[in-house]
Amino acid sequence: MPSDLLSAQVQLAQAQEDLLQAQNAVDLAHAALNVAMGLPEDAATTIETGLKECSFDAGTISDRQQRALKDRPDLREAGLGVQHADNGKRMARAEFLPKVNAFSSWEEDNQTFLNHGGNNWTVGASLNFNIFDGGANRARLAAAGIAKSRRKRNSSR
Repeated sequence: MPSDLLSAQVQLAQAQEDLLQAQNAVDLAHAALNVAMGLPEDAATTIETGLKECSFDAGTISDRQQRALKDRPDLREAGLGVQHADNGKRMARAEFLPKVNAFSSWEEDNQTFLNHGGNNWTVGASLNFNIFDGGANRARLAAAGIAKSRRKRNSSR
């Protein structure tokens, strides 16, 4: 029957399209993995499928637990987050202080046939103090304090 042949050909074409989409999805997944690992998108990757045997150092359970807690990257990251928030709070507090800038320059002119040349120098300092900022510094300080307390609370979990 011609209609059965046509139906089979349509199903074959659909299966071939599904295969092409699946292969494309695999290629996209490999590219995303490469990008996540910091490699070029088109770098060749091989994925090992077998499990390997691991050996662990002997020790007591409490020693192993302490080592595991010490080596946890999420806890290290949380500790660094608290330090980062503390630095942000210090920076926000520093905005209330005056800023002192110093500058200097020195120039030596070349001697010519008619001119003996010379030295020029400049030294200066400036003091900047923000009298009114519309409460922006207080808002930044409050936000930094909240961020620090959140980070502390998250790191203690």
